[in-house]
Amino acid sequence: MVRLLDGGMGQELRRRAVGPTDSLIFSARALIETPHAVQSVHEDYLRAGADVITAHTYVTNRWRLRQEKLDDDWARINAIACDLADAAREAVNPGALVAGSVPPLRQAYQADFVPTATLDAEYAEHVLLLAPRVDFFLCETLSTSTEAIAAARAVASVDRRAWISFTLEEEGPPRLRGGEPLAVAVAAIAGAGPLPVDAILVNCTTPEAVGFAVAELAALELPVPYGGYANGFGPVPGDFGLTSGVSDLVERNDLDPDTYASHVARWMANGATIVGGCCQIGPPHIARLRELIDQP
Repeated sequence: MVRLLDGGMGQELRRRAVGPTDSLIFSARALIETPHAVQSVHEDYLRAGADVITAHTYVTNRWRLRQEKLDDDWARINAIACDLADAAREAVNPGALVAGSVPPLRQAYQADFVPTATLDAEYAEHVLLLAPRVDFFLCETLSTSTEAIAAARAVASVDRRAWISFTLEEEGPPRLRGGEPLAVAVAAIAGAGPLPVDAILVNCTTPEAVGFAVAELAALELPVPYGGYANGFGPVPGDFGLTSGVSDLVERNDLDPDTYASHVARWMANGATIVGGCCQIGPPHIARLRELIDQP
């Protein structure tokens, strides 16, 4: 059985003209200023056929909220994110699952900024708050195995399950943005002792890079499911988040729903059983993937 994830939230809100285009954290403000828009995106993904929607908690850890002076509302904003996902599920498909997003704790893609000294404590706090409100955790867009292990340990502390998803460089053999080969990162998780990891995924990179990574995951003969969810951007600049931002990313014009589905079909042919979309991949793409998965 192939499970279908949803697509991106932040870029879909931008597409719907919700929030400023020059702020990386605008979609966190959307949770308190235009919550109906966030719930509407969730509902559209469910109507498109997603089996799993991800609560909009990627942008709600304390560090990110502090950038907008919202960290005093940390608990309330996270509760809103989970409540909106749950309300969407009840409105459209009560059988769907809600994942809690566990993101990088600092700037995405920048492994040098991983807060090693406080990693365990920060992930534990994030996961503890969300645990009563989600079905499982999607630890996503991670650039290092160190993050993945810390996030999985946090999930273990609340007796829940985790899917681990790494973001990869777009060029060359599959390797994390922090430099580790994908196979090395997967081995590090396996060697870290018993962890509640139920899937290994790759995300927030090009469909082509996901394809190479899925082929490598297939060769590793993992004991858990694997898959991926790509973004719709061209290559991400190495200084993303430092001197460049979302406005500097180039949206590809060659990833319409049919073309994206053709990439995903190749992942599935290599054994991927969890697929979906990341930034720039919207409800029409997910609807096309639903057709792909359900075709005889």
